[in-house]
Amino acid sequence: MADFDFETAAKKILGNTAKLPKPRVDPRQPIAAANKAVDAFKKGIQDLEKAVLDLQNGYSQYKNTLKQYSDIVDGTDFGLDEGKPDEKKKIDSAHDVMKKGIDSRIKAVDSYLAMLGKLDQIITNLRKLDNPKC
Repeated sequence: MADFDFETAAKKILGNTAKLPKPRVDPRQPIAAANKAVDAFKKGIQDLEKAVLDLQNGYSQYKNTLKQYSDIVDGTDFGLDEGKPDEKKKIDSAHDVMKKGIDSRIKAVDSYLAMLGKLDQIITNLRKLDNPKC
């Protein structure tokens, strides 16, 4: 079993005749298990980063689609005649209902994107951890 750096330093202080105590359990087994867990953790972070980016891209695309749909709705007469007061009233009411519905969806998407942005920051901070391998 190879020495830890602190064991080497202690031997240097004590001299060649001194005997260091032996651990009851070889610490290299838990070190190997811990290092394997660190590798899995790092892989999990990478997978999570990709998943968050995919979510952000998907929600952004959805938001852009909603904005475009809102513009289309603003410009439509729903096949009715705006020149007729009764139909103009229906068109305006339909515009309002659809605009509110679309805006509500856009607001929800903005909320999701904000949460994903915060999650992305946390994940980035996890990457900044010092190498936690033993």
